Amino acid sequence: MTTLSGYIDRVQEAIGTRVARWRGWSAIGQRVIVQFGESGDPALFGKRVRGWIRGTAVDGDRPTNTLIELADPLDYRGHYVHLKIMTVVTRPRYRWHGVNRLLIASATVFIIDARTFDEAIGPRVIGIGVLSVE
Repeated sequence: MTTLSGYIDRVQEAIGTRVARWRGWSAIGQRVIVQFGESGDPALFGKRVRGWIRGTAVDGDRPTNTLIELADPLDYRGHYVHLKIMTVVTRPRYRWHGVNRLLIASATVFIIDARTFDEAIGPRVIGIGVLSVE
């Protein structure tokens, strides 16, 4: 059963997809903001980082994942690790929070420590947050 919020998410994704096709819009090169909501590193809670989308990955017939180059290194202190992260991959937390949604709304995403889409497989999630175009 789909809830009302599920229908609203689906409508936003559909409108974003139509507008993207009509305008010939591409997420690649867009300046974005990622705001952390949850993380294994308490210092990242509420932190906003800026960057540029350098690539997108398609799941089925629509782009869902983004490869983001951060403007400044992200200092992450997780379980037994201390990393300076310059690129992250985002993956939608909810089904209808793909890339084209960014034209009209933000998307809730998993934030993954990875330099490429291939590296984004496995338990490398460093947080959950909100992705939006600046």
